[in-house]
Amino acid sequence: MLPLTKQERLVIIFISSVLLMGSLLQYLYRRFSSFHNFLDFINQEEFHPRVDINRASLEELMSLPLIGEKTALAIIEYRRVHGFFKDVEDVRWVKGIGPHKLKKIKKYLVVRPFQKSKT
Repeated sequence: MLPLTKQERLVIIFISSVLLMGSLLQYLYRRFSSFHNFLDFINQEEFHPRVDINRASLEELMSLPLIGEKTALAIIEYRRVHGFFKDVEDVRWVKGIGPHKLKKIKKYLVVRPFQKSKT
């Protein structure tokens, strides 16, 4: 047996664990069709949280697929000039968002109603 340091043994154990987990996942994927559904659910774009376009910051808007800094700034500017969005479909009036982009991003957007404070 080779003399190994504690750190080297830990690295070998870690690598072995990763390989074992990968083999297990591959086996489950090939053997059970329900595991396919689980992995497909995890990989879906719908897994991304929805963002309220009336309250979202620049960073929150930019975290969405197909929304870069320029489009996020256009959404914020539209909100400032025209007021809050009443419906997700109203985003189509923002410069840079056409029908094709709207169709792809609207599943990530939501418009939540404002609640008046009790003061």
